[in-house]
Amino acid sequence: MARKMPELDLHPYPLENARSALRSFLIKAMRQGTGQVRIIHGLGDGYMEELTVQVLEEFGYTHGDYHYDRGNCGATVVHL
Repeated sequence: MARKMPELDLHPYPLENARSALRSFLIKAMRQGTGQVRIIHGLGDGYMEELTVQVLEEFGYTHGDYHYDRGNCGATVVHL
């Protein structure tokens, strides 16, 4: 049976806390050797998606390392 991809849903986080939550999530996933993760940022006004891209770029990821989840513009899959 395939393992479920770890995911972080940013909906419950206020914008000012979402950045640190996402950083912690990515660090934990990398330490655990996770191959890929899903970040749920939603559609809304685009602030969470923009924050997600900013954090991924801080970690050195480029557009080739992440993409929308199977056409779902409200979630991003990152290949760690």
